[in-house]
Amino acid sequence: MSASYGFGNLETKGFNVLAAYRHDQQSQIKSTEREFAKTSYIPFDFCGNHYIYDRTSTATIPANVTATFNNIPSVGFSPYLKKNGSCLQMNYVSLNNTATTQNCAFDFVQTVEVVAENKRDSLFLKAALNVSDKLQLFADFAFSRFDITARIAPSTAPFTIAANSAMSSQYVAPYLTAQQLANVKSVSGKCGTYDWVKPRSSSASVFAWSRRHRCRWAWTCGT
Repeated sequence: MSASYGFGNLETKGFNVLAAYRHDQQSQIKSTEREFAKTSYIPFDFCGNHYIYDRTSTATIPANVTATFNNIPSVGFSPYLKKNGSCLQMNYVSLNNTATTQNCAFDFVQTVEVVAENKRDSLFLKAALNVSDKLQLFADFAFSRFDITARIAPSTAPFTIAANSAMSSQYVAPYLTAQQLANVKSVSGKCGTYDWVKPRSSSASVFAWSRRHRCRWAWTCGT
């Protein structure tokens, strides 16, 4: 939306005033509202082979945990996956799992946005006055304000769990062997600080900072 107004005439009245205003507003566009940006986990076929483009995060919701032991190889797992046999919504079974690792992976891209909610207001004022044939007074005023509300991906929150705590007894101990339980050295994990009710947001005025990643793909089909 824009509007402008002016009155006066320098040649006939000796003065002129001009005012111009513009308002721009952009609604939020979530990543899930665009097919090309809705996920970081993309299965696809190429040249008769099956592939998965995977940029999911190990900072899952709920968390993965890692347990280390005295003289025994460490293990990593998702308590949720162990209990339910599948990962929670917005999570996938990690493609990096091994015999000693059964983690989930968080699709953080579903929590971000393609375009942040923003608005801009601009005002321009100009006045001129002919004092004499050789002298003219003038004044210019310009004002602009830009507000943006950016909803960002969840931050990673590392944590530790005491081996003899109630949390360890509920979420870790049931999935360890008797030998592992007797030799627990430490239990740690990391999760994404995501609010399932209302995603985190941050507001900034005047300016916004952004980062872009660019990648190039090249494929050759072999015979």
